[in-house]
Amino acid sequence: MGKVITVTRFLRVVLTGGPEALSDTEYVHDTPPSGEKVKIAYAAGHEHYTANGETRVVDGETLPVYSWTDRTSFAE
Repeated sequence: MGKVITVTRFLRVVLTGGPEALSDTEYVHDTPPSGEKVKIAYAAGHEHYTANGETRVVDGETLPVYSWTDRTSFAE
């Protein structure tokens, strides 16, 4: 049997809200094909962001803006 490779889609986005260290920063995140949600491991948990329909131009590229929605803690 061959090796299984998971293909993921990466999306450059602008994050708003949530922890100050993450807010108003651009990141490249592994996102679901729909591009609607982003989950970031941060400070013993996950910060969750959802596309809000806005865009910003960063370095000549139009990027989608994702707004913070909630936080979940890592399971112990």
